Amino acid sequence: MATGIRAFCTVFLFREDRVLLLKRSDKSRFAPGRWTGVGGRVEVSEWSDIQAAGLREVAEETGIFPSEVSDLRIRVVWTQPEGADVVVIAFLTGRTDREALGPCDEGELCWIEVSETAGLDWIGNARVAFDCAYQAMQDGEQGVSFGVGEQDVDLQVRQVAFLDTPSVFSEDIP
Repeated sequence: MATGIRAFCTVFLFREDRVLLLKRSDKSRFAPGRWTGVGGRVEVSEWSDIQAAGLREVAEETGIFPSEVSDLRIRVVWTQPEGADVVVIAFLTGRTDREALGPCDEGELCWIEVSETAGLDWIGNARVAFDCAYQAMQDGEQGVSFGVGEQDVDLQVRQVAFLDTPSVFSEDIP
C-alpha cells in the first residue's frame, strides 16, 4: 500500500466583523451538514503557490474574483493521518468588500458574525484552525502556525499539537 500526500486549502474570508463560511450540503459524502471555510484540493501544479489555489477555490465556489480579495495569507498549516496517506491542509485568511455571492454546488454559503461561530457544527480541524487564525489576525501576527492533529470518525479533533513557530527558526537551535 503506497503512502501519498494529499493537499487541500481552506479560506476564511472576512468582511467587517463577519466571516464567509460554507455549510456543506446534507448530501455531501464528506462532512454532510458541517461548517467550514471555502476550499478544496490543491492541484499538484499549485503546490508552489497555495494562495493561487485558495483564490481559485474562492472564485469557483463563491464567484468572488481574485481581484476582490485582499490580505490573503496562510495562517495555519495542519497535517493529519488519513488511512495510509498524510493530509496537509493550508488554512488561509483574507478580506473582501464584496457581499454578494454566486451559487455554490458544495452547500450553502453564509456570512456569519464571528461572535456566532462557536455554536456551529464545524468540521473539527476547521474549527481549531479558525480559532487559531482569527486570534493571529486579532493579535497582528504575521507568521504561520504549524499543527499536527488527529480526528475521529465524526470529524472531531481527538488531539492536536502546535509547533512554536518562532523557536523553530531561532538561531539558538544547535
